[in-house]
Amino acid sequence: MSIKIRARFKPYFSEMGEPMLVPGTLNLAQVYPRCVMFEEGELPMGVKGEVKNFKVEADCERGWIRVSYLMGKEYISYRLKGDGVLPKERLSLGVHKNQDWRLIKRREDVCEILPLWLFMAPLTEDGEIGPMKGLLRVIEAMIHQRDRINIGSKFMHLFRSGFEGMLVPTTHDNGMGICDDVFEGIPWALLGHSRKLIRSLFIQEKKEHIELLPCLPVEAKAGRFVDVQVGDFFVDFEWRKSQIRRMQVRANRGGQIAFKFPGQPKTMRLHGKQVPCEEALYLEAGESLNLDLFR
Repeated sequence: MSIKIRARFKPYFSEMGEPMLVPGTLNLAQVYPRCVMFEEGELPMGVKGEVKNFKVEADCERGWIRVSYLMGKEYISYRLKGDGVLPKERLSLGVHKNQDWRLIKRREDVCEILPLWLFMAPLTEDGEIGPMKGLLRVIEAMIHQRDRINIGSKFMHLFRSGFEGMLVPTTHDNGMGICDDVFEGIPWALLGHSRKLIRSLFIQEKKEHIELLPCLPVEAKAGRFVDVQVGDFFVDFEWRKSQIRRMQVRANRGGQIAFKFPGQPKTMRLHGKQVPCEEALYLEAGESLNLDLFR
C-alpha cells in the first residue's frame, strides 16, 4: 500500500511588486522587472524597456522563486533560492485547479487554500502574532469544541484579514474591523501559529493516542495527509465521506502507537485479519504497517 500526493504546490502571479515569501524562509520579496526588493535592500536586475508575460512563481517544492518574462524577443528567466527548511508534511483535499494566486484568493475555496497554507507557512512560532491574536483564539476554541460546520469559514476570515500578497502577514486587519491597532514590523509568528491550527484539524497528539480528523471541516469530505510525523512515527492516511479509508504507519524507532478514528469503527484489517481499532500497534525500527477495511 502506498498513499501519495502527486500534486505540486507552485502558486504564481503576474502582478509586479506583489509581496511574497521566499519558500521555506521568512525573507520578504517584491519582484519587479528592474529589481527585486528585500527587507535589507534591493537586487538590481539591469532590465530596461518594456516587458511582457511577466510571471513570478513560488516553487514550494524546491524552495525557490522563479521569475520569467519577455523583453523584446528575448525570454528572461531566473531563480531566487532560499536557504530555509521546507516542510515534509503534505495535505490534499482533492482540489487541482490553476494556481494563479489572484484566482485562488477570488475562489476562497477552503479545500484549495488550507493545503497551500499548511505547506507554504514556515514552521516558526517565534515573535508577535499581531492584530490576528484574538481571531486565532476564536479558531482555537472552535477546534476544541469540534465545530466542523463553521471552522472552514473562520479560517477563510483569517485568510482575508491577516494576510496580503502571497501569504504575507499584515500589520493591520485589512479593514475587517477585527483590531484597530497597527503593528510595527511584520507579525511572522502568525504563519507558524495558523499552520499549527490547520494541522490540528486533521491530527492531534494525545497522551493515550493519536486522534485522526478530530475537527475535519465539513467541506473536506475526502482527502489525504502524508509524511505526518508523530513522535518516532510517520503516518500517511486517506479518508472518504469523512471516514478513514486506509493508512500506513512507519516507525523511525521501535515502539507502540494507538489511534482514535472518526466515526468510532470497531475493527480494521491488519496482516489480513480484522483487529480491534483501539488496539495499540507495536512496530520495530524501520517497520511499516498497512491498515484498511475500517468497520
